[in-house]
Amino acid sequence: MKKNLRIALAQLSVTKGNIRANLQKHIELIELAAEQHANVIVFPELSLTGYEPDLLEELAFTSSDESVLALSRLATYHNMVIVCGLPLQNENEAGETQGKPYIAAAIFQPSRTVSFYRKQYLHEGEAAFFARGKDNVMLSVKGNKLALAICADFSHPQHAKDAQDAGADIYLVSALISQNGYEHDSELLADIAQTHRFPVLLSNFVGETGGRETAGQNRVWDVNGGQSEKGCTTLNGILLCSLTGNEVLSSQFHLGTAKPIVEEPLTPTV
Repeated sequence: MKKNLRIALAQLSVTKGNIRANLQKHIELIELAAEQHANVIVFPELSLTGYEPDLLEELAFTSSDESVLALSRLATYHNMVIVCGLPLQNENEAGETQGKPYIAAAIFQPSRTVSFYRKQYLHEGEAAFFARGKDNVMLSVKGNKLALAICADFSHPQHAKDAQDAGADIYLVSALISQNGYEHDSELLADIAQTHRFPVLLSNFVGETGGRETAGQNRVWDVNGGQSEKGCTTLNGILLCSLTGNEVLSSQFHLGTAKPIVEEPLTPTV
């Protein structure tokens, strides 16, 4: 049975390659989402590092990295599913690195399980730095089925069709969308929502990353392609969306507050 679901769409500025500083911003927005009783929070593509292809092989994560463990503890502490973006090492079954890293979404469950969705469709030029993922991922939260997409995934019609065929209620997009590209991508996301009859939810950056000025403006498109309230263009915060199945009930932007980088511990002891 589908129950009311509260999803926080994070938008944030990041510091190039500074995982610790970026993690602190994640923690701030996770705590803001928890105050608003969110069940899920979703961050943009490569949110822990910024979009820096030439750095990401060196910065690529494993499932045992401290930042991964810290976010896993937070998911348990707040009883929340956390989805954040990171470069993921490309390892074989023996744990040996075997090629270019993936652009991935790390999925932290309250049960302390961690899984990964690997971006399947790459933008032009990304194949020089990243490997392609092969499998779709569907999350089930409070009876609702959530399909994950990372940026260029949504520009390939097969990805959204696969989500529809798998019974998705909601299509979650983690992205880097520039100011120049926002209008075009908004039209595409609205069309996906209307064509496949599920809400499309966008998490995007604010500020500069990877040499691009990003657009912010997190948003929800309902099954008719209609647009919700959107996040602002420059400030950190969350767009909190309330949904049941494919019905959008409400959305509201909540502004984040600047906090200093702190020393250990970064997360509660639980």
